[in-house]
Amino acid sequence: MHIPIKLLSADNLNLAIEKTQTDEIKSHLAAVGQQIKDENGLDNAIAEIEKYFNDEQKFRT
Repeated sequence: MHIPIKLLSADNLNLAIEKTQTDEIKSHLAAVGQQIKDENGLDNAIAEIEKYFNDEQKFRT
């Protein structure tokens, strides 16, 4: 849940945190987590991040 900085308050933050604790959100997160696991997503993401930073270093002098 996005809270614009101008609307950020303890109450709005608390509501956003409470929303993340619903069964619907937990179910969606579990499905996304399983998809990442099935696609070897974490290893792929790490490889891409390392590749990016290694390529960046080549251009620095």
